Amino acid sequence: MPRKKNAKSAAKRRSSSMATTQKLEMDFLKTPTKLTKQLKKEISVAEKKEKKLAKALNKLSMQMKKMEMRMKAEEKNTHTSAGKKQYNISKKAHNELIKSHKMLSKQLEEATQSVASMQETQDKLMALQKHLIQFEKEWEKSAKSAKKVKLKAKAKKKAKMASKPKMKRASPPEPVMQQEEEPMMEVFETATEDTELEETTDITS
Repeated sequence: MPRKKNAKSAAKRRSSSMATTQKLEMDFLKTPTKLTKQLKKEISVAEKKEKKLAKALNKLSMQMKKMEMRMKAEEKNTHTSAGKKQYNISKKAHNELIKSHKMLSKQLEEATQSVASMQETQDKLMALQKHLIQFEKEWEKSAKSAKKVKLKAKAKKKAKMASKPKMKRASPPEPVMQQEEEPMMEVFETATEDTELEETTDITS
């Protein structure tokens, strides 16, 4: 009983291991497609962010130009205390706009690079998926061809074995019958009879 139980447990483990391997193989083959779909979503979000930053940067650039035009007009009145004060306020606001412009420019650059990187990865995954599909087709074709060759070789070997003349098995030698030795009593009786016959002959003669 313990042996039977151990054999069942071993068979169950092998079956479980095979199922796990097959699942891993299927997951591997599906991975590029899953990642491509996930990247598509992420690229969409990143592109929206990129457009939003680009729009904000463009708006900021227009504000800077307006501010620069105002500063040029106010610069003419810097000879007065009020004019100089207004010019300094505009200049400070312009400097803040420059800082914001630099920050947004950096964010936009990073967003653009991120989108480009994700798109490149997506292209790689799509190419990988195509290669995997092609590989599966070629592997299946190759496996079928190898199976046919194997079956042909097996059939050829079987036919060769069948065509060989069968060697007759030598029949075992017949057992030699040993002659049974005559009992010593019969020999003794014969010898006695011969002696009596000789004695009779002597008396007669």
